[in-house]
Amino acid sequence: MTSNTRFHYHYENGFSWGISTWQDSDASCKDSCKLASKEELQTIQRTIGDVSNAFGWPVGNGELEYWTSDLGDVDNSHISKNMNILGGSYVQEDRTENASICVSDIE
Repeated sequence: MTSNTRFHYHYENGFSWGISTWQDSDASCKDSCKLASKEELQTIQRTIGDVSNAFGWPVGNGELEYWTSDLGDVDNSHISKNMNILGGSYVQEDRTENASICVSDIE
């Protein structure tokens, strides 16, 4: 995440990882790509397995979520995805701070 948005940090695997609200995560991704959808994160998870073991990405011992571009079923919410090997998807308020993955839009 390299934009002028405000981020807090999650410390894991010897690194500081930026976490932020849905709005700030979405804005950061728009600088270069787009915020990943739930389906895209599920594809990454199915293909790679445990992203912490494979790439050292943070999973917060199963307690860190990643924002998706998918809307939640209540106002001011989006779907978040736990990227731990058995992690699920959850509806969270947009003000919650989570990690994010930006992806290219392949056409």
